[in-house]
Amino acid sequence: MNHQDELPLAEVSEIDEAKRQWLQGMRHPVDTVTEPEPAEILAEFIRQHSAAGQLVARAVFLSPPYSVAEEELSVLLESIKQNGDHADIACLTGSQDDYYYSTQAMSENYAAMSLQVVEQDIVAPLHTPFVLSARRILVLTKSPC
Repeated sequence: MNHQDELPLAEVSEIDEAKRQWLQGMRHPVDTVTEPEPAEILAEFIRQHSAAGQLVARAVFLSPPYSVAEEELSVLLESIKQNGDHADIACLTGSQDDYYYSTQAMSENYAAMSLQVVEQDIVAPLHTPFVLSARRILVLTKSPC
């Protein structure tokens, strides 16, 4: 189409209202992005570290770069405990700090051993009862002769 074949501006600017409404109806609404709640962010942080085999010390949230105020952190951790969506978040209390992990990625025994490694408590395994299978107990109590 060259310039001589172009339609006059008056014809181009006329818009068929029925077609416009049809096109408007086909438009998809823009999805609104909702910001995650602070408790959700905290729980996800714990889950990611648990998946990597790491406990998360309470002190991590109190220190930079996070620097969450103690009162606010207590409220967030309590809301995680109360929320059923975060039922997988568990806490271990060590001699130095409280440590959090997700039971989706870490067993209780693994978390307990990790706690001892983190706190460098080599005597604790001697005092901490671990679950042994009946077969192991039988082998340990059976006479070598």
